[in-house]
Amino acid sequence: MTKFYCLKCKAHTETQENEDWDEERRILLGSCAVCGKTKVTFTNASGTFRKKSAKELAVARIKRKEASLNRRAKKLGREILDADEGVKKSVRKILKEA
Repeated sequence: MTKFYCLKCKAHTETQENEDWDEERRILLGSCAVCGKTKVTFTNASGTFRKKSAKELAVARIKRKEASLNRRAKKLGREILDADEGVKKSVRKILKEA
């Protein structure tokens, strides 16, 4: 019984006895012991997978937040530019000077 992530439970849960490893696609299949939904995770060539450390998870979380913030800033910037012709002219003027 291996613990890996269940999308329905949104947690790392145990798998039931019907765990299977597909060598061709290098995935580990199994049913969640809590909800019964089929879980799938990618593995390496030997059929094992590595759980990320707390530090790796924290770095990934920070990167996701930064990317989300950048997307929202770009969208807001585009909305501001499209809203007013005067703003668009002043931004172009500043960009030419820089």
